[in-house]
Amino acid sequence: MAQYIDFSLLDVQTLQYKNRTIAASFLYLTILLRLEIHTAEEVAANFRAHSQFILSPTPFNEYFSGFLNDSFGFPLADILPTVQYCSIFVVLPLNW
Repeated sequence: MAQYIDFSLLDVQTLQYKNRTIAASFLYLTILLRLEIHTAEEVAANFRAHSQFILSPTPFNEYFSGFLNDSFGFPLADILPTVQYCSIFVVLPLNW
C-alpha cells in the first residue's frame, strides 16, 4: 500500500485529494486485489469510469464500509472519487 501512495505522490493531481481519503482508497484497493475479487487490470480499466463497483452492496463493500466508518469516520461513498483516481496506479509494478 505504501508503494501505491508513493506512486500517487509523484502525480500533481494527488494534491486535490485529502491524505485520509488517499490512504483509505489504497487500503480498499489493496485488500480488494489481495482477496482476488478483481484483477489489477480490471480495476485500472473499469473503476475510473464506473461507480457501481464501489457503490454496489457486495459483501466486501459492506464489510469495508463498516470498517471505514468505524476507523475513518466516513462512509464508502465519500471516498468514491478518490478510489476512482487511485485505481489508475494499481497496474504499476510493486516490490513485495
